[in-house]
Amino acid sequence: MEQEAEVQTFAEQLVGVWEALQGQAANMLLPSRLMQIGVLLGCFGAAWLLSHWLSPRLRDWLRTRDGWPKWRLRAGVMVQRRLQLVFFALLCWGAVGVVSTVSIFPSRRFILVLVATIATAWLAVSLAARLVRNPFLRQVVTWGL
Repeated sequence: MEQEAEVQTFAEQLVGVWEALQGQAANMLLPSRLMQIGVLLGCFGAAWLLSHWLSPRLRDWLRTRDGWPKWRLRAGVMVQRRLQLVFFALLCWGAVGVVSTVSIFPSRRFILVLVATIATAWLAVSLAARLVRNPFLRQVVTWGL
């Protein structure tokens, strides 16, 4: 009898979670949210194109640098490898600026701000973690940040 009550309670919780997920999915289908997702996809595509266009040029330019210290070359290679994330974060913040001038409602840019913040944090963590040379300590710093 007690197991049946537990199963009933668990089933009710599952139904509640399912209804909450359906509500969130319906919320994501609002036109303003779809516009934000479209802008993010456009930013991702533009960042991909820019990084594939600029990355070989930057790599070739870094190879021609004679007399540069090793740390400066490593920093250049580090930026070159993360060029797509750099462009994506910059384009997302640019999109946030454009949308905030067009519309005064924060709901029209909420997803854009969220993704731009996450991309910027991800970039900062990846760049900061590369400052640590020890692989184990670098992993600790990455997870800690």
